Amino acid sequence: MRQYIVEFIGTFFVVLAISLTENPSAIGLMYMAMLYFGARISGAYYNPAIACAMWFRGVMPTNLIPGYLFAHYLGACVALFLEFKLSGTLFLPDVSPIDNVWSVCLIEILFTFVLAYIFLVVRTIPHFMQFPLYGLILGFTLVALASMGGLFNPAVAAAALTLNALYKDGVAVNLIHNVLVYILSPIFGGVLAGCLFDFFEAPARGEFVGVDGRK
Repeated sequence: MRQYIVEFIGTFFVVLAISLTENPSAIGLMYMAMLYFGARISGAYYNPAIACAMWFRGVMPTNLIPGYLFAHYLGACVALFLEFKLSGTLFLPDVSPIDNVWSVCLIEILFTFVLAYIFLVVRTIPHFMQFPLYGLILGFTLVALASMGGLFNPAVAAAALTLNALYKDGVAVNLIHNVLVYILSPIFGGVLAGCLFDFFEAPARGEFVGVDGRK
């Protein structure tokens, strides 16, 4: 249970930084702080795409996946709901009608792949796992990627679409494009990172970074 609570808290604060500031530096710094907050307890994933990458890598127990994904979704929902109550507006990463949806999908896939792959490097290779600056590396990776545009976190999009459906009746939202771009594409990017990392680095030994999945 502790790992789910930590994943909820970490996701909540990261998504709150996303929705309140939309500032890459603020988002990256909050992500860095939450990594150090939860890494020893839950692994500090805070993102379904990273959880999927860890699962495909073989270091995330299958029985923990549903709880982690729900914690990410719930944390994102609570953060966006709080932002809605504070500002009166709902965060929605909607795809612009002038955007080429496949180009935006490609950006989400590629950037999520980079984030997930770097996460796998610093959190599953023993040499890097002992390096205390892993949070700095991941935080600045997110700053760089967010500065170029994108979301890279399916939980944020799922929560945003849910709250907009509940509280913003009549708002024109291209549901299919949003699901394709901001939910399915990042998950595919995470899975791709897990598969290629496993190919390049050799199979994992079943270690779980965080609390033992049997507990």
